[in-house]
Amino acid sequence: MKLAVLNLTAGGMSGGYKKYMYYLLKRLSSNAVITEILCTVPTSSQTNQSVDYNSHTKSIEVRPYSVINHKLNRELRVILDEFSPDIVYVPIERFFSYEKAPIVMMLQNMEPFVYPFSGNPLSEKLKNILRIANTRKALRRADRIIAISEFVQDLLITKMCIHPEKIGLVYHGIEKKVEDPERPASVPATCEKFLFTAGSIRPARGLEDVLSALKYLADQNINIPLIIAGSADRAMINYREKLLNWVKKNELSPNVIWAGSLCESEMAWCYQNCSAFVMTSKVESFGQIALEAMNNGCQCISSDNPCLPEIFGNSAIYYKPRDEKELSLRIKEVLSRNEFDQISASQRAITRASQFSWDICAEKTVEQFVLAIEEFKRKNKG
Repeated sequence: MKLAVLNLTAGGMSGGYKKYMYYLLKRLSSNAVITEILCTVPTSSQTNQSVDYNSHTKSIEVRPYSVINHKLNRELRVILDEFSPDIVYVPIERFFSYEKAPIVMMLQNMEPFVYPFSGNPLSEKLKNILRIANTRKALRRADRIIAISEFVQDLLITKMCIHPEKIGLVYHGIEKKVEDPERPASVPATCEKFLFTAGSIRPARGLEDVLSALKYLADQNINIPLIIAGSADRAMINYREKLLNWVKKNELSPNVIWAGSLCESEMAWCYQNCSAFVMTSKVESFGQIALEAMNNGCQCISSDNPCLPEIFGNSAIYYKPRDEKELSLRIKEVLSRNEFDQISASQRAITRASQFSWDICAEKTVEQFVLAIEEFKRKNKG
């Protein structure tokens, strides 16, 4: 099987997407069914430093993706014609048409469908409208779709009217936890007992929940630092400033550490040393950060927004979104656990994380490729 992987991004790649590409391609390149892999990468200073595609995968730089980039479409068609793939894999919901091979697509970004407007600036609202239209077109034209959670699968069936037989459920995986992690320079040496949360700083992350819970705890003379890992892209700078001003107004600045973007080793240090990991996202397609937290044995507190209970299972305790009082009670519950209960919670998290595997992810992804090729051949014969 000759596999072409098209990374149709506008130039950047999130940390989770980079990890997905690296760990998946590493395994696909050694799969006996796959003979050759061609991977296209958008030309960008961000992606040039991003993914080690390994020696078994040929990587070609192309123009960044845009909805109206016809030059990119022609460029990709020429590349595919020369490579002659058996399957084209687009691991992100971007429309691309190619009649000579089946296209398998993965839906990653659920925010436009579940949380497109509230809290977002006008520019992001408009982008989400365009993303919805482009994604619907892309998924309906794809030969097969990979859903990375049951939540995504259900949305594809109920809201996009995609036939269930066209969808395959394939969870992401996790690697072994980092040994000897590095303490972030942004975390003071005096910070020993702290809460930790991570992810892009944007309204859909729901940081207001944990910040409000922190204020509720402070009013009860319970002061515990919160480390926030992650950065805001250009469209979300004003939103980040709004959060900073709220923290300052409520006299929480000493308790909130904005750690910025952390490397894998620094993230591991925060996971392995926090008193509790708090996940406040309003929507996730899978929640790779949740999986990383469990893999590092965190005591986890999560909103019950989809698809977080599906991923955390019984390894987290849950709160209702936008209920800072309930979240503060959950935080106090975790902080008051005795040593036995802490160890039990940590072990539950590790056990839950062990149920997710990149090896299984790669095997099931190849299964979806095979099904797409078989169906493509049947259609062409007819």
